[in-house]
Amino acid sequence: MNALLQLDLPSRERQPWGLHKVRAGRVLFAQGEPFHGLYAVRSGTLKSVFALADGREQVCAFPMAGDVIGFDGVVDGVHGTTMTALEDTHVAPLAWRSCAQLAACDANPLQHLMELMARDIQRGHTFHALLGRANAQERLAMFLLDQSRRWHAQGCSPCDFQLRMSRAEIGSFLCMSMETVSRTFSGMQRKGWLRVDNRRVILSDMVGFTRRFGALP
Repeated sequence: MNALLQLDLPSRERQPWGLHKVRAGRVLFAQGEPFHGLYAVRSGTLKSVFALADGREQVCAFPMAGDVIGFDGVVDGVHGTTMTALEDTHVAPLAWRSCAQLAACDANPLQHLMELMARDIQRGHTFHALLGRANAQERLAMFLLDQSRRWHAQGCSPCDFQLRMSRAEIGSFLCMSMETVSRTFSGMQRKGWLRVDNRRVILSDMVGFTRRFGALP
């Protein structure tokens, strides 16, 4: 469970959060919309997309259960990306003013928020470093290992999991074409490193795969 949701909040603060269901394909918030607060992802997967001036789109992240989203709107008061559910997803909203009120009474919520923001920044820096010097095989391997760790954190198998995003979305995130993603999956499968069944990924040799790619970047 997300750290924010483990806080010992008074019932009057706990109740307004509730749970909000975002159906697959629906937008939670859009780029340019006013920022009102954060969302703790309780289940499901989303994608964060930044629309470029020329109409192209760049996938920035794939938030999953355990993540807190919406930080992109804190500074300017508007969201910098569009957040869309890749599957039916449940989020717990938290108004930004509630965060400020809680922080004024207790430093723990603010500390948790800072830790979550730092984790997101670190993950972003890791992938930017990877994109700067890694080949297609290394990029995809790093992505799969990150997915493996995140599924494992939810109590699922780290070596047998479902990808909720398409090949095209993975390619956008890793700055690769969809065709390159597909060819790289096929090459890894031929080498016996993994098996792919549609969007199901089975890391056949988890130890060897981690030893080969786990130190990247």
